[in-house]
Amino acid sequence: MSNNENASRRLFFKQIALATAAGSFFTFLGQSFGQVKAEMIDMTLKKRKDATNATCVTAAKNLKYNDDAKALAKDFNTGKLPKPGSFKDKAGKEIAYEARTCEKCALFGLPDPKVHNCALIPGCLVSAKGSCVSWSPKA
Repeated sequence: MSNNENASRRLFFKQIALATAAGSFFTFLGQSFGQVKAEMIDMTLKKRKDATNATCVTAAKNLKYNDDAKALAKDFNTGKLPKPGSFKDKAGKEIAYEARTCEKCALFGLPDPKVHNCALIPGCLVSAKGSCVSWSPKA
């Protein structure tokens, strides 16, 4: 592996760690100060017009988030979006894009697995059946 690939990989994991910490921190702050509970992202900006949703939509768009993993998989398979890295399951078989849902992502439900939040989109809830380009399998 080249030094450039190692540096890129290290940067990616640092960003994931920072986003996870930030998401946990803001969740803690919200609970501590009795702020409004997180709500589902409204990607259309029709049902929710608040500033928090606008921020969540911006983050979600940067991650190419779609609340339907099958629709996102179609974008990958048709070339509309560049294909992300491959992941293999425990049997060594590649995990299909359609199966890469938020509920199966390592970043979903942090710090509370019952809550549909994503460490990369703090402040809003995501669909368990959604997905994004930063999907990473749970351990």
